[in-house]
Amino acid sequence: MALYFIPLAGMILFLVNKLTHSLCAQRDIPEEQQPAVFRTINGLITILLISSYLRSIVYIKSCPPCSQVKMGTMKKKGAPGVGAPSFI
Repeated sequence: MALYFIPLAGMILFLVNKLTHSLCAQRDIPEEQQPAVFRTINGLITILLISSYLRSIVYIKSCPPCSQVKMGTMKKKGAPGVGAPSFI
């Protein structure tokens, strides 16, 4: 999981930094304030990336393995062949 997530997080941080640089250039933010802007945005994005990684780890740990999922245990409502089947 981390093998895929870490490069993706690096690309996201790179793109966000690129957008932040464009924002600083467009809004004419002074050079003295730019490090604070980058630090704030990078910190918030890092918190979001870490929390989404932890959430995906918790989700994966809580799912049963595929071998324990029984196929065909869902019940269909209504008569067969009438409309789209809905599952419980």
